[in-house]
Amino acid sequence: MGTFPNTKKAFLPLMCNHCEGNKEDGVPPCVKICPQFPGERRKYKTADGKTIRYRSGGTYKRPDGMILVDVEQCIGCGKCIDACPYGVRSFNPFVKAGADPTKQAADKCDMCAHRVDNGVEPSCVNTCQGRARIFGDLNDPNSHVSKLVNEHNLAKADNVLLPEEGTNPHVFYIDPDNMLKRLYTQRRKGKLDHYVDQIP
Repeated sequence: MGTFPNTKKAFLPLMCNHCEGNKEDGVPPCVKICPQFPGERRKYKTADGKTIRYRSGGTYKRPDGMILVDVEQCIGCGKCIDACPYGVRSFNPFVKAGADPTKQAADKCDMCAHRVDNGVEPSCVNTCQGRARIFGDLNDPNSHVSKLVNEHNLAKADNVLLPEEGTNPHVFYIDPDNMLKRLYTQRRKGKLDHYVDQIP
């Protein structure tokens, strides 16, 4: 960005925003459109030992806020891919949809749920040398992520992608140089060019 010799490189990591969902029903668009949702009832055990029942699906929202794909229930229709306003879902070319093995399963960042379930941070957080990625429980006011959200006022619309979509995303950006507006190109249906380097 900028003009030579005053240039700089800027990065905007994109991932599933693990949205809370809209204000009306609290269901993210990728979950709502999944033909397999609401699926079977499952149980989730919280850190303090409580059991919460919830509905699964090809794409579903766990009680801890993670949006996950169950490849065994996925039918490979791609509706969740089209419904995601952030363009961070795709078909996994190596995994067949369990409910229709003639198609590929949907895939996305799952926040390394298998690691989180065992008390370990997601891989992207664990391996980020600059500590630019922080993961934690927003419901715990003493967690590092909650303190950062409060300190930098991250709950406001300027610190998330596409606030106008009303999905209430849970990925926040500390953005002192207002790069979100300059770097992010909203996904156009059927296109992945928002992943291409933008060279003015």
